[in-house]
Amino acid sequence: MNRMDHNPRRHGERGQTIILVALTVVTMLAMAALAIDVVTLYVARTEMQRAADGAALAAAKAFVDSGVTTDPTNSTRQTLATDMATAMINSTIQQNKIGGVQPALVGTPTPDFTHDGNPQITVTLQRTDLPMFFARIWGNRAMTVTASAKAEAYNPSSSQTSTGNYVPIQPRCVKPLMIGNLDPRPSGSGAIVDETTGAVLANLVGVRVNLQDGCQGTNPPSQCISGAG
Repeated sequence: MNRMDHNPRRHGERGQTIILVALTVVTMLAMAALAIDVVTLYVARTEMQRAADGAALAAAKAFVDSGVTTDPTNSTRQTLATDMATAMINSTIQQNKIGGVQPALVGTPTPDFTHDGNPQITVTLQRTDLPMFFARIWGNRAMTVTASAKAEAYNPSSSQTSTGNYVPIQPRCVKPLMIGNLDPRPSGSGAIVDETTGAVLANLVGVRVNLQDGCQGTNPPSQCISGAG
């Protein structure tokens, strides 16, 4: 015996599964675009910031090498520092690519020499054609990523404040010592360096020696060093 279903309500529900699947696929694509493409942007932004930081620090190092930190008002040194800094920036960004592509400079990095002895420079990098993946379904095929960094060539002796104070230079690793031109080893005799020619007479490289104060009991010290220590 055949039984026929004449319920018109079921006939109206046909094809709803296809619609639900289509909506689900669109939702999954949107989530993928949000997850993958946003992560891609964050990674590119981090790489861009590192590239800008490296370029700015390289430019600040060029300031130090040019000597403008010790002669800040010399226009010739300022020009030399600018040229050296620009060359270092261009060289640095070639080695720090964003998604496999070299970033572009935004404008011309202009040094700031208004802080005497402590010149500053700002570097801004940008990539305008960072490709997107799943976000293309919304019409976004490329994004723009930009980052800026400022670096300073700091010279403590030029850090004058309104009160006339400055931050002194304080080595943290090596304590400066001054020793007499005399071989400090018990078996040594004579000078370490020839005062006339500057030739090294006593080879002390890798040799452990004990030093002592040669000015003990002398006030004021006149001729402190009397022999090897």
